[in-house]
Amino acid sequence: MGFEALKLKRQFLRALDDMGFSEPTPIQEKAIPRILAGQDLIGVAQTGTGKTAAFVLPLLQHIQGRQEGVPRVAILVPTKELALQVHHAVENFASHTDMRALALVGGVGPKTQIAALSKGAEVVVATPGRFMELYLKGALVVNKLQAMVLDEADRMMDMGFMPQLRDILEVVPRKRQNLLFSATFPSRVERLADEFLLWPTRIEVAPEGTPVSTVDQHMVKVPNLRTKLNLLSFWLTGKHQDSRALVFVRTKEDARKIRQALEAVMPGLVGEIHSNKAQHTRLAAMNQFRQGDVRVLVSTDVSSRGIDVPET
Repeated sequence: MGFEALKLKRQFLRALDDMGFSEPTPIQEKAIPRILAGQDLIGVAQTGTGKTAAFVLPLLQHIQGRQEGVPRVAILVPTKELALQVHHAVENFASHTDMRALALVGGVGPKTQIAALSKGAEVVVATPGRFMELYLKGALVVNKLQAMVLDEADRMMDMGFMPQLRDILEVVPRKRQNLLFSATFPSRVERLADEFLLWPTRIEVAPEGTPVSTVDQHMVKVPNLRTKLNLLSFWLTGKHQDSRALVFVRTKEDARKIRQALEAVMPGLVGEIHSNKAQHTRLAAMNQFRQGDVRVLVSTDVSSRGIDVPET
């Protein structure tokens, strides 16, 4: 099945063609028709399944031609990094339209975002805290919102966003389409869905907590940190010396230790990101990794979902 069968308009088919997409993924094939039909929806899908396109494309089609310079779609995400990535995807999918999108995140002063909102945007991608901050300042107009998306809902629950989400639900129009996407569907996300959605359809394209089919998993048990560091150094300077690698760790202190150890054998080729790093520093490190200037990026789970790194 091609995207034409999903009844997407020509502008979006052209954008997909520009991006090299010709066949919808399972989550896109199942979600797009239901969202176009106006249904509330729960999508349980892992990272890498194409879920961003699954909700962005039909929502853009819904609001096309209604550009009034005020937000029609709000996409709420748990982290700044994910907000910037989803915003980039929205811009790509809307590239053959006049629709505008803005990323509203912390880590930068609100004045720039307030000025951008004054110029108009049909789609906002925001972290919950910055969404409410800009609403309370009178800069973010919400009375024309037609759809809201909660992306990475399980992560939002893990990070304690429920009070802010409830505040947001109090101020947005009651008549709207609601979409919730999550990699897993534990009881706390189910409770959120009960509050947020009205008679939703639930679709699931992979068992909860499992990787997508393109991921190979291997486990190696090591007795201590020193052995772990030696093994990492061996892999990254041996058979995988021409590859990029993400090394996820549990704590910021782990990130520091592992980066220092790898830097000793790979000088200038190792980056580090975690929540103590300033936003501009984290973005710079991720951009260096994407561009290949840094081969190894050591990170806590601040960036563990939604990473989009092109193949080289």
